Amino acid sequence: NGAVLSNSIDTLAATVLPVCVAPSDEDESEVAELALPGTPQEANFAETVHASGLSQITGLAWATDGSNTLFVTQKTGQLRVVKNGTLQSANVASIPVFTVSECGLENLVIDPGYASNKFVYVFATVSATAQRIFRFTIGTDASGNLIGGSQTQIGPDLPTKGVNHDGGGMAIGADGNLYVGVGNNGNGNNVGGDGTSGEFTSLGSKISRMTKTGQAVTSNPYYDAADGITAKDFIWARGFRNPFGLRFHPTTGALWVTEVGDSYEQIFLVTQNSDQGWPTENNTSTTNGKLIPKLAYPTNASPFGGCITRGVFYNGTAFPATHQGNFFFTDYNSGKVMRSVMAAGGNSIASTTVFLTGAANATDISVGPDGALYYSTIGGTIYRLRYTGTTTQNIIVSATNLSVNEASTATFTAKLASAPGANVAVSLAKTSGTTDVTFTPASITFTPANFATAQTVTVSAANDADLIDEGAAITASATGLTSQRVVVIVRDNDRPAGSPRATITAPRDGDTVSGANAELYGDGLDTPATVGARFFVDGVLKYTDTNSTGHYHISGDHLRWDTTTLVNGPHTLRMTVF
Repeated sequence: NGAVLSNSIDTLAATVLPVCVAPSDEDESEVAELALPGTPQEANFAETVHASGLSQITGLAWATDGSNTLFVTQKTGQLRVVKNGTLQSANVASIPVFTVSECGLENLVIDPGYASNKFVYVFATVSATAQRIFRFTIGTDASGNLIGGSQTQIGPDLPTKGVNHDGGGMAIGADGNLYVGVGNNGNGNNVGGDGTSGEFTSLGSKISRMTKTGQAVTSNPYYDAADGITAKDFIWARGFRNPFGLRFHPTTGALWVTEVGDSYEQIFLVTQNSDQGWPTENNTSTTNGKLIPKLAYPTNASPFGGCITRGVFYNGTAFPATHQGNFFFTDYNSGKVMRSVMAAGGNSIASTTVFLTGAANATDISVGPDGALYYSTIGGTIYRLRYTGTTTQNIIVSATNLSVNEASTATFTAKLASAPGANVAVSLAKTSGTTDVTFTPASITFTPANFATAQTVTVSAANDADLIDEGAAITASATGLTSQRVVVIVRDNDRPAGSPRATITAPRDGDTVSGANAELYGDGLDTPATVGARFFVDGVLKYTDTNSTGHYHISGDHLRWDTTTLVNGPHTLRMTVF
């Protein structure tokens, strides 16, 4: 990554996927042996070792069934699991992989319906010419170990040259589809890059989109079944050097990509059929049609580092309100975790600071069910970064926004901030929204002994016949404590092929609004070709906002919703994009 590598081929073969400055074998073993925690750069945060004894960690993902289970991928092909802080000695699965340079088992993602289907997807380089997505169905053996059965290839073979820039980013979107990032295959190959012969025929340098069973999505921009299903039918966005990390924003549903650059490390908000334009770096043009990064910092010439890996949006309440909705990301070269504060609306970055130092060769980061941040290093250690500044009792939920597909379930957890003097009963109630959302249990009891143990709430969404994404709010409350609200978005499964998706960003379900300058706005997702949005209040059309940006407001701009004509009480808002 802009560095001259004079290492031997043996050393290079042991480096992490988005190789920048390759560590030596001795450096890696020293990191694994010492496992020293990093140093938070803000007061009231502390870090401890969550799990060690692994090697060459490339990906982290939490099970969504409330079991406190963390799945881990190792570069050399092993799918591992840490449950309740204890590393399972047996592999969940072992996949034969090609491990030269950045190749190997590179990442994983958990199915949102894991609680019922037990699906885990992994990204693996299987040879010097092929990479594949595999789905495992997780089961339990006679000893109680988690094991991966029913290994199934999902989607087509993905390109590699058996060297670097393989990509590895994976995420499941609000549309229920699987998004996969593949790089330009390294060493100056620029496979499938902007302006190359393979730009529309190769999945190199692309974000691909497929169903969770591996079919090309019919609303992909170049889908055409008439000439047979080929690589172009899977293309969703293009022109990427090395899209190592893919994350969806928990409220807007937009796709954010951490891109390992050459001269710059970059973060993009990626839309359908957009083009990052590699080899263009740090594009700032507003006229060339290429993606403009939301953040770009010069490689190895910035306080942030020189090899961005992955990031995560913080969606819990264990951190202060100032940190909620922030994007935390890691850099392999600098060994730092950065904190990006999002601007209003969640579609841009307002500021970025160094949040933690000493995270030697960090590879991935995730939010745990307890609301703490967890990150991994190539040396084989997973760290837990928690907030220690809470002095008053509080209900802590793992997520303030929850997306669940129709006919499926999702989970969040709740716990208390500190030990109570006596038992505390936390009640849960649906305080607004669709009748299609139900949940269990209706109450949770915390004792002085189990107050810190996160307890699981399972949210279910019924299957209905309409074509609407619906919302609800579930409120957790207890006598004398501040209530916490979890906003649920139900993603419809009957949407016609090729139609865009509408998401209301503000207000959220259950919000109280007032005055002549309230907010009502949202986005048209899944395609950049939306031309407008209609806003309805209680079924009555109030405004049509016409533009091709994909971002829409009632009355045409922020802070222009006049609510003074509405009676006090609940109202239903609807936004339709077209």
